[in-house]
Amino acid sequence: MTLNLCIGLAQLNPLVGDLEGNSRQVLVAARQAAAAGVQVLVTPELALWGYPPRDLLLLPSVLRRQQQVLDALAQALPETLRVLVGVVAPLADGEGCPLHNGAALVGDGGWRVVAAKRLLPGYDVFDERRYFRPGSRPCLVEMSLAGRPLRLAVTICEDLWGDPRRLRQPTYDCDPVAELAPLAPDVMVNLSASPFAVGKQALRRELATAAAARLGCPVVYVNQVGGNDELVFDGHSFVVDPHGNLALQLPATCPATRWLHLTLPHGPMVQLAGSPVSAPSPQEELWKVLVLGLGDYARKCGFRRAVLGLSGGVDSALVACLAAAALGPRQVCGLLMPSSFSSPGSVIDARVLAQLLGM
Repeated sequence: MTLNLCIGLAQLNPLVGDLEGNSRQVLVAARQAAAAGVQVLVTPELALWGYPPRDLLLLPSVLRRQQQVLDALAQALPETLRVLVGVVAPLADGEGCPLHNGAALVGDGGWRVVAAKRLLPGYDVFDERRYFRPGSRPCLVEMSLAGRPLRLAVTICEDLWGDPRRLRQPTYDCDPVAELAPLAPDVMVNLSASPFAVGKQALRRELATAAAARLGCPVVYVNQVGGNDELVFDGHSFVVDPHGNLALQLPATCPATRWLHLTLPHGPMVQLAGSPVSAPSPQEELWKVLVLGLGDYARKCGFRRAVLGLSGGVDSALVACLAAAALGPRQVCGLLMPSSFSSPGSVIDARVLAQLLGM
């Protein structure tokens, strides 16, 4: 028996700690997706909190707000839609860290936690082991769609990176994808908050392609987008088929909601929203990420304007171009501070730059 599944990807730009505002973003994407016939919508890792929430996780009042926000979201969602939302899952057993980095299935007027992140990174910019306890078993969600059961494997970000066949640090004592294989999922989804690094998109695709081959099913990868303090998330969400072919690609550096029609198992995939996204050049991609990170840092911290020094040199010229693109040229004020050691040319160059940018 085949199953026709319309699955949506909500690539969101959350504000850390703004559970109500982030919930509204989920709801807007959900209504857009439901109007197009989407049955299951996937959001990024910790979409309700924004990544990384850090010490906000230690505040019981914020955890209580999550319960209220999820209750309200469940009541507001379109009846035909179910949404996988990245959440925090409190534990009451009194053992170790009292939280899971989890995913909740929201719909039918209610919600329940259905997955816990298995692999918790504690390297580079990540410190999840300080806040979370790892999940202990593979996560498979079974639901009925049009009278046919759907077996949905749910993984969260780093769970995709635990392939022991890759010579990569760190190493883990479990392989979440391998443990899902005996459960024969129809689709695997990965809720992610993966920060930008040059060349990282190709690595994500490589890992998703390997997982699709190991499980024999499509892989849906949904990444956060936006800047949160020193971290910038590039989005670049996508879907690959069981053979690793790219079935859907979302744009980089901006929020987007897209959906795809899947015929399961092993049927065709048809993109139902938006035109194909062409890959930017490495230089264009890096520029967009820098503009996104600077603009979001200012916007999310409540800054509207910036003041910077213009020396007439390359460094300050690049910073001025980024600031003008991120904030708007009329929101950037350049200062000239010539001294007895400044050449006339440096002052002239700085003035010309400001005029060209419209500062």
